[in-house]
Amino acid sequence: IAETEDAWLFAVMFKFGLQAVSDSGGHIRRLVRRTEFEGEAQWRDKFQWNPLVFPPAMPSATCTVCMPLQAPIRVFDGSGHVSGHVSDGLQVGITVMARVTGSAGNMLKFLSQTDLLVLLLGYYCDLRRMIHGRVQFSLDDFGESFQVTQPPARLAELSKHVEDFFDLVVDAVRVYDNILATNLIKKKSRCAFEKVRDAQGCLQMQAYDLAHVVLTSSSLDSSQIDNVWGKISHGFLREDAERLHAERLISMREAALQSGPRVWVRELRFDGSTIEVGGNAFKVTGAIADV
Repeated sequence: IAETEDAWLFAVMFKFGLQAVSDSGGHIRRLVRRTEFEGEAQWRDKFQWNPLVFPPAMPSATCTVCMPLQAPIRVFDGSGHVSGHVSDGLQVGITVMARVTGSAGNMLKFLSQTDLLVLLLGYYCDLRRMIHGRVQFSLDDFGESFQVTQPPARLAELSKHVEDFFDLVVDAVRVYDNILATNLIKKKSRCAFEKVRDAQGCLQMQAYDLAHVVLTSSSLDSSQIDNVWGKISHGFLREDAERLHAERLISMREAALQSGPRVWVRELRFDGSTIEVGGNAFKVTGAIADV
């Protein structure tokens, strides 16, 4: 119950405003804790200048409104049970994002194969960069935000969320290429987030292994691989990017040798005046056929 008429009027406008956004097909995010709301603003400020594959989406507007309360209001948990009361006043933080079409989980079916691969590899690259001490980062596709200083149980949830994201994307890749999806799954590993350095190393190795599968895939053509690499290469450490590029060149060279020119050879006999064909023809491949 609002204490003043102005606060009451705002509460009514806020409620019907959210309803109007929902009715028009817009997307409304779940309610979040104050620390999460403020932490995400800090996260955007920090990482908009970092070389991420997916830079933070900047909001069109952000504001916080204080609503004084005349009487306590109940707070319910996910099961519908009362878990506490708010009596000191209600703070409403609002972040408006333009052109949001939904979470990645809902949009996967509309993405191309190369876009899915960029999403998967960029996800691991960016996650590695975002884990630094107390810096907060978000996994909006799962409706959660985490800090690496949180209790082990919460960090175990993060490990599960990362695995779930991997499974979602690879399942979408399988629609296009079952072999590639199977090879990606073979490189899947679980990363623990209890220690920052261990988590960074695990995510770095996971990103590298998955990129190696993609860059050396025989089921993708050169233009697809070049498209993926051009969008994610800056997300890797310099030495990893150089190694992956070298492995890509080796893979291309081997593929060229296997599918290179084929020269058919046949014996010719010259008796001094005429040339006759003798024996069966056979083909020669490899460097000797490069004529």
